Amino acid sequence: VVRVLALLDEALGRGIFDRDDVERRFPFLEGYAEHLDELAGSHRGRHDPVHFERLADELAATAAEPPPLARLATSDIGGTVAVDVVVAAALVERDVRFGAVVAALQAPSTSRRPCIGMLGALLGAEPDAVAEAVGALVAAGLVVIDNADDPRAEQLVRLPPAVLRVLEGGQPSAPSIETFARADAPSLDDLVLSTEVAARVERVGGLIRRGDLDALIVRGIAGTGRRMVLRAVAGQQHRGVLVATADSSRATPDLLPGALALLTGAMLVWSADPGIGQLVTTHRPAGVGTIGVSAGKRGAVGVAGAERTAVVDLVTPDADQRRTFWESSGLTVGEPVLDVISRRYAFSGGMIGGVAQQAKAIAEIDGRDEVEVGDVRQAAQDHGRQRLESLATLLAPLSTGLMPVLGGVTAQGYEALVLRARHREALGDAVGGATGGQITRGVRALFSGPSGTGKTLTARALGMRLDLDVYRADLAALVDKYIGETERRLDELFTRAEELDVVLLIDEGDALMTRRTDVRSSNDRYANLETDYLLQRLETYEGIVLITTNAAHLIDTAFQRRLDVTVPFSPPGPDERKRIWDLHLPEHHTVTDATLDELATRCRLTGGQIRNAAVHAALLALDAGRPVDNSALRAAVEREYASSGETSPLRWAPIAPSPFARAMATPGPVP
Repeated sequence: VVRVLALLDEALGRGIFDRDDVERRFPFLEGYAEHLDELAGSHRGRHDPVHFERLADELAATAAEPPPLARLATSDIGGTVAVDVVVAAALVERDVRFGAVVAALQAPSTSRRPCIGMLGALLGAEPDAVAEAVGALVAAGLVVIDNADDPRAEQLVRLPPAVLRVLEGGQPSAPSIETFARADAPSLDDLVLSTEVAARVERVGGLIRRGDLDALIVRGIAGTGRRMVLRAVAGQQHRGVLVATADSSRATPDLLPGALALLTGAMLVWSADPGIGQLVTTHRPAGVGTIGVSAGKRGAVGVAGAERTAVVDLVTPDADQRRTFWESSGLTVGEPVLDVISRRYAFSGGMIGGVAQQAKAIAEIDGRDEVEVGDVRQAAQDHGRQRLESLATLLAPLSTGLMPVLGGVTAQGYEALVLRARHREALGDAVGGATGGQITRGVRALFSGPSGTGKTLTARALGMRLDLDVYRADLAALVDKYIGETERRLDELFTRAEELDVVLLIDEGDALMTRRTDVRSSNDRYANLETDYLLQRLETYEGIVLITTNAAHLIDTAFQRRLDVTVPFSPPGPDERKRIWDLHLPEHHTVTDATLDELATRCRLTGGQIRNAAVHAALLALDAGRPVDNSALRAAVEREYASSGETSPLRWAPIAPSPFARAMATPGPVP
């Protein structure tokens, strides 16, 4: 206010505007003038510009932080003229009465906001200098020209509301913008980082202090502390952080975050989340110093205007680091439980914080002070439902009595998968050498075999063995007719499953993993692109993914090379069928062992068919008011064969053996 009134007083003294007319029409200016005289210590009309600069310096020195205008004045945006343009535009917004003054000064225009021509007369500056300063302010997002198509002298200067709020001493607030105060910045020593990452961040901080770095890009999955690292680096420079979302769909860059960062002295941080094959380009505005970029692991990120860029990659914490996160989460938990949850759940630090609070609430609802493993499991499941339910379905936990009946190579492959999943974090270090460096936390397995052989049941059993949730992806919801949408949805599915550390089951995966074909049409080309994407994403996936198929021969051989374990499933033999019958029949049944032996031997049903027959037999027995017996079970088996269009072997009596066969089966010499 002092500065713009001084400019107005000087303009009146130069005769640019009629002083008597202005004072007569706007008597409220007298009160401002008296305040101006009190501050300036001189008479109106004889203000020394040097005195006002000294006064501004004294006012700025008394502030705890440099005021926004002082930050603008020391930047390389427009110089002193730019500061005067901003204060002139701000005064109109602060006091509605000044709108009438501006309209009178720039008659015949009736606009209540200053135009470039009037600002030139007010400031006593060359028109080109004012236009150049306004252009620099527009490029920095500090002012807006709404009538850019009008003659230059008539173009009106307006301050964005968020900029005006900061100039008045308020906090930056705008859609998709978050602010973090310098006082709340964490120390690097407080962050749970690996030794290598901590050392790299420390070196980056040194580059920023020397002014040798334009941009710092921190990458990692959600919850690994990307923003915390950037806040810690900014805190070392005695700066807060202003986080803005980078919108790649915008035709022009979003200038407002840079303007707010300049006025507040905060580090500008762009939050970007590109998908596979996508590029998100952010920009480094003039005058803001080093900027930060928080990005996921996928896609590419560019920073326009940044020649010197450093990248820090954050990884999912190991078991020891996760233990530190759990300890600092405020949970009341015993040492054995702490050991189990630290080792079992490969969550990021951010995920642990959210799950810990949810687990604490679950324990309190149950009337317990101490959190148990089941509380953590339930809390993790609640988080998973919120993030995955639109892309996948949570499968019900498998009870101990329903473990799949596996034999031969299937049982061996399943146990190998359990070992691979259980030791997935330590395997790389155990192998060592060149091979160990290529082994990640990801586990990729293929379940191949006919329908009903227990592939989904085995996936649920694996989740029970590992104490992890199992989510089945809905391919119908993922595959889209629009180009690129299938890849986008798959990318979202894999990313969320990876962050939540669940077992991801892709049923009938051959729909997406078929062999790539010669390109004869656009359909072939886009189908091959989907296959290529899935190949890349599986290779970088750091969770447990199970893919089932009924047609293993259709799967591209490139997928076979990327699989850690292949488990072949085949229809059960007589012994396995007998065990499956025992598992599915109700506890109080009257089926004889002879009937069960006959069914297991003669009826070559899969596990799924046996389950269906057992359920139908229970239904028949319930309707008849008696336990499941031989007749009910036989009728159910007959129905199962009829529904599949096959002839039941129970309709035919077994052929009586010939005398020679009976003699061969009798011990003793052959007659």
